[in-house]
Amino acid sequence: MKITDVKAVILDYHLEKPVETSFGAMPVRTNVLIRIDTDEGISGIGETWTNFPHWAAEERKITVEKGIKPVILGENPLNISYLWEKMYRALMKSGAGLQWGAKGPLMQAVSGVDIALWDILGKKLASPVYQLLGGKVCTEIKAYASGLGPRDYEEYVQNSLEKGYTAFKLKVGFGKDLDLHNLNTMRRMIGDDRMLMIDSNQGWNDADEAVRHLKLYEKYNLEFIEEPVPADRLEDLKKIKDCGIMPVAGGENVYTRFEFKKVFANEVLNIVQPDITKTGGISEARHVCSMARAWGLPFAPHMFGTAVGLAASLHLLASTPNGLYMEVDANPNPLLTDLLEEAFFSFQNGSFILGEDKPGLGIKLDADLLKDLERR
Repeated sequence: MKITDVKAVILDYHLEKPVETSFGAMPVRTNVLIRIDTDEGISGIGETWTNFPHWAAEERKITVEKGIKPVILGENPLNISYLWEKMYRALMKSGAGLQWGAKGPLMQAVSGVDIALWDILGKKLASPVYQLLGGKVCTEIKAYASGLGPRDYEEYVQNSLEKGYTAFKLKVGFGKDLDLHNLNTMRRMIGDDRMLMIDSNQGWNDADEAVRHLKLYEKYNLEFIEEPVPADRLEDLKKIKDCGIMPVAGGENVYTRFEFKKVFANEVLNIVQPDITKTGGISEARHVCSMARAWGLPFAPHMFGTAVGLAASLHLLASTPNGLYMEVDANPNPLLTDLLEEAFFSFQNGSFILGEDKPGLGIKLDADLLKDLERR
């Protein structure tokens, strides 16, 4: 079996209301899927993270098709460990990684290709990816509604409540007054019995600024604060965690097990959040989750893309004992809600229910929707 082609497909969905974070707004949902074809007619699909910046999709397409495709073309796609190391050396240990220094975009590209390789392996062996990762440890995965705030989000909260969600994550980092207003609104809407988390998106400069805000916010009984400060400020994260105001979560902007080793060694997180479309794909995310378990930490994968990344993340959660819950974007996004014609899971009362075994990622994409949203 040999790889005959590798393509990056750019998808665009223009939003009526931009998704806002503490560092900027996203007026268009632009995502990139990776397709790998083989000489046996089996194809695999993956996803690479491209939410920011707005030119990320173009960069990712070039990296995949000019940087990775020549490296893996003609190789056996079933040799995933070998191909991961080959891609890592070719990108991270070459002029790209050593001179360009773009470790994030490079590993995001590797992630999408890696996910597609696992899809091919599962289809070839007629086995779900979670079975290849060790088999099911659960059949139901709790979800939380994410991406809420800072303005005009009440309808999305209500829709999530009607779908049975019992956990919600609010974006903060927009100033004390607006944050407190939104926390009051959220608690009023979801009640005191449902879980509420907050995400600063690295919005506070240092531990002192973060702690000042968190002391005001802790009365809302929050499950965790996600990325309170820039992800590489390990000393500040450690100070925030050691204050004990609330658990600290993070990891979506940490790349490969090698960088996560520093996170674990410095004991800066209570909850680990690797993103399967960013840190190195399924291959690397499972290493990170195993490391987290060795440190006695739970993981809750970050995901804010399409249904392809969601499906891959559910395979990881289904096969890994220390998983907590699945993040689900609560904003309107057909690339998440309408992209799949078939899936190995269903959604009931705020949880994903794993159904019949399907090979590979266990999904079938809506070809018409792909055609409509593909950038040409």
